[in-house]
Amino acid sequence: MSEFLRSEIVQKELYDMQRLYDRLSNIVEHLSKLSQEEKIEFVEQTKMLIEKQKIFHTRLKLASYNDEKIKEIVDNMDRLSMVFCGSPMSTVLNTMSDKLDSYIPS
Repeated sequence: MSEFLRSEIVQKELYDMQRLYDRLSNIVEHLSKLSQEEKIEFVEQTKMLIEKQKIFHTRLKLASYNDEKIKEIVDNMDRLSMVFCGSPMSTVLNTMSDKLDSYIPS
């Protein structure tokens, strides 16, 4: 495993993202039953997850300059993102964040 991925900080970030994802996945099953306020909170937490993912993706890209295994991970992520979404991962994350902004009343 890459030194970057073994980092305690990186492990904590991955754990935190997974916990947030799991929490949101459990909520989505009951989304139609949530109050407007709860739906807004759900959208805000989803945006928080996306922001964490954007930061992590950027850190991966930076680490990929010095780590061939990380470069493979980034390349695979972008390749899969292109296949399933038609855009690189960073574009998909930005688009998702922008889309969620439109759901939050100003």
